[in-house]
Amino acid sequence: MINLYLKKLQKIKYSNSTFSKNIFIKRLKQLEIIRQCSINQNLIKPDYKCLSCKFFYENLKKKNFIKFYKKFNVNLKLKSKYNSKFLAISKKEACFESYMIFAKKLLKCDEINDIQKLNTILKINDLTIIKFSKRKILKISNQAKNQIQKNINVEYNLLQKYLK
Repeated sequence: MINLYLKKLQKIKYSNSTFSKNIFIKRLKQLEIIRQCSINQNLIKPDYKCLSCKFFYENLKKKNFIKFYKKFNVNLKLKSKYNSKFLAISKKEACFESYMIFAKKLLKCDEINDIQKLNTILKINDLTIIKFSKRKILKISNQAKNQIQKNINVEYNLLQKYLK
């Protein structure tokens, strides 16, 4: 149910959307299930082997990151490859690991404030919920597993900071 609601929000790009207390609690429970799953399960695949992972690992430099950040927040998706003018070359969506690379760079970026980071981390965590609900076990690398943990922790910490 929560994943259907999140997909609906993604279709309208979160415009004029609010979470009821009930939906928010379900979302937090789903994140906790994912956290436990990513800790307990052996979901390992080799680190950054696909083309989109390699592309984002090599091209998410500080000067390029802001452009990819804007693209993600407008489209809520990243394509697997872009040209030098940041136009999508591929129509294929980037893999889940690429979003974790993106999230790692997001948390290190000083040019983006905490509210913007929270907004983007919420979107990435929603994407995580949707991806995990599609498959019972999602094969991910150890680095992505660790990044999921960090994303959930950052979301909790920033929410507590701003909801006080």
